[in-house]
Amino acid sequence: NRKDTNRNKNISKPIKNNSMQDLIQINSPYGYPHFFRILVDSNASFVLPFEPTKTVKSLINNIISKANITTNMDAYGLFIDSTTDYPDGVWLDENNTFSSYKLNPGETLARFKLKPWKLKFKKKDGFVDIDVDPALICGAIVSSLQSTHKFLFSQTIGDYGIFLSKINRNTGSSVQFIGRWLDDALKLIEYAPLEYDKYILELRVKPSTIVVRFTDGTFDRVEIDMNSHLKQVKETITEKRRIKSTYINDYGFKMQFNDENWLNEDDKLLLLDLTDASSVYFAPKPCTMVVEIFRKKDSDFNTEIVSLPIYLAYNSSDMQNDVCKSIQPELKPSNYTLVAVNDNNAFTLWPWATLREQGVEPSFRLRLVLKEDENQNTEGSNDNDDIWQEPPETEEQIKKWLNGVQFASLNRLIIMLTQAREINTTFMQTFFSTFRSFVSAETLLYKFIQRFRVPAREPGKSLIQMRVCIALKHWLEFEFDVLDNKMLERMSDAIENEFQKSDDPQVSKLVERLKKSLATLSSRKKEDRKYHFLEDSPEPKVPKNFSRKLTIMDIDEEEAARQITIIAFNSFAKIKPTELFNQAWTKRPQQAPNVLDLINLFNRLSSFVATSVICEKQLRNRVKLFTKHLNIAKYLREYNNFHALTAYISGLNNGAVLRLKWTRGKLHRRAQQILTELEQLTNMEGSFKNYRIALVSTPAPSIPYIGVNLMDLTFIEENSDNVDNLINFSKRCLVFEVISTIEKCRLSGYNLKPVESIAQFFDPNNLYFLNEKELHARSLEIEPRNAQRSDIN
Repeated sequence: NRKDTNRNKNISKPIKNNSMQDLIQINSPYGYPHFFRILVDSNASFVLPFEPTKTVKSLINNIISKANITTNMDAYGLFIDSTTDYPDGVWLDENNTFSSYKLNPGETLARFKLKPWKLKFKKKDGFVDIDVDPALICGAIVSSLQSTHKFLFSQTIGDYGIFLSKINRNTGSSVQFIGRWLDDALKLIEYAPLEYDKYILELRVKPSTIVVRFTDGTFDRVEIDMNSHLKQVKETITEKRRIKSTYINDYGFKMQFNDENWLNEDDKLLLLDLTDASSVYFAPKPCTMVVEIFRKKDSDFNTEIVSLPIYLAYNSSDMQNDVCKSIQPELKPSNYTLVAVNDNNAFTLWPWATLREQGVEPSFRLRLVLKEDENQNTEGSNDNDDIWQEPPETEEQIKKWLNGVQFASLNRLIIMLTQAREINTTFMQTFFSTFRSFVSAETLLYKFIQRFRVPAREPGKSLIQMRVCIALKHWLEFEFDVLDNKMLERMSDAIENEFQKSDDPQVSKLVERLKKSLATLSSRKKEDRKYHFLEDSPEPKVPKNFSRKLTIMDIDEEEAARQITIIAFNSFAKIKPTELFNQAWTKRPQQAPNVLDLINLFNRLSSFVATSVICEKQLRNRVKLFTKHLNIAKYLREYNNFHALTAYISGLNNGAVLRLKWTRGKLHRRAQQILTELEQLTNMEGSFKNYRIALVSTPAPSIPYIGVNLMDLTFIEENSDNVDNLINFSKRCLVFEVISTIEKCRLSGYNLKPVESIAQFFDPNNLYFLNEKELHARSLEIEPRNAQRSDIN
């Protein structure tokens, strides 16, 4: 008996490279060999006692204990390789005993491995459920399905992959995976939510990348199936570049920039000899229009009619230059006005807007008219918009404006911005922060040009022109990252053709400085704002388990807060003032990408915190996880990341988590104190009174809870944009207060180093979460209503 006892002490150790014959040494009284070999992976196995009367589940639990497996324990099972009785192998039912199967452990090798996942694949006429080994890489799964399930593949030739097309039930549990390709090199187990959520998968030809180049030198990469038509590329580009659907026919594709042959958009990409990484050019497409030229010759008018290629996507000024060059190179565009004619109606075209934006259609005619004669040849032209026709200020208006501008016309605002009196810097900052909510950049530039053309009768001409140059310089510096190349070119043209005409030496000196500023800014590469630090950033606290499969318990609490802060600040630092106008984040989401990124981070982070607590079945581990999240929230406060802090407290106070009285009751006294303090800070009471007080006294860098800013802007938006046809500038002042609050928070940046593995873990698109219904159901499972302590695991 003593010998048997000593031998049994070693039978559970992993062994390597031993044959089955070496292991089977003793027979039991039942005629079965005493040992059973379990292969855990390709290099290790366990030798365990074989007892026919025991259940399969008992042996699995023994292996889990010996292999030190602590997560996803229910995902594993025992599989018997091919034998005489089971030629295809067999999965052992956990509830059966070994005597239920025809097994001879002396010859049979059992494998302890992940159970197959039952996944739903889309086929031509419906769906089919297929068992898939999650330990295989996705590329191997595709190869296997090509030999066993050919009906899943279409007739299209190409390299196939697995695509997550949609979810087949109304849930929000893991919708971040929808519309994504599975990586061929990753194991299926890396996409854990597929096991629990009802995704629908497809086998599709992988997309290729087409490089679409534009006339301004920029380009976009478009991933698309090469069996698609070129017009699908066009739809993608117009959406990415925010080109209005009504303007889509003004653009087309060609193989080379100077090529005159336009590609047929109904052709498939394969027929156009386009391969992966090929380039096509996306450019304005001309239409043929009739152009009438009115010129004086010996005091008589000479009319010339020609047909020319006209680009409706060009602004009127550029198109006018091209028309003059096409007709006669000696023609000076500045001597003419471009007029659009539809039937008997004619209207003068603005220089800084495109023909299409001004309602010009291919069926219209264009007319070039000498400026001195344009009133005789155009109908509907209106000079009331001229800034020098603006009525003078009344005494009553001057008194009101001493306390700040409330309501004014656009002309009046431009006049106040460039008046000869002392410059009001606050007014200038407010104007350039908010002007895009009531006027376009093109119109604003045109107004500055009008203002620079000071009539001879007007006193203080030089001072006004100097004020215009100063205002334009402020605009350039304030909005450089927003202004596109076309707008910068228009500014350059205005300086060359309008501002340089001044004969005042002081004005000329300012114009030269303005030219240099524009040249410097134009040559500078546009990129995200950069911060410079005098000290080295702190060394990251890298987890010991530095691998792809990190869990929240592997990550240091402070480092978790740092990486979340880096993710949040990357979006926060990019927010443009235009994203905060007119509730763009809800009404025009494509115009507020960075605000939406912060909202998305808040929602997913909050849901992730609640889900991770709810999904932990053991009370002891659940308390540890709750405390872990609480400590991360404490560090988020130390790093002044109010946005993520509020998300964390929201997750810990989710209804499904809030009802876990046994979990919250087990928290340490210090943890409960921290929770109370953070709850008071983020409390909504008094319109977030405590938070607002804390934010005012917090130095930069900090990340405000964007929800409060958006709430303030929503209340401001209830005021009218215009009052009695005047711009409600007092409303813009309130908007500027919110914008300036945001600007103060990002005057300096965070001196932190990103850690890729942790950053990937907290990437909003990678966070796993359940919807509210599922959270509540899981909450009732782990702590039922009216449960006693003895009822809780």
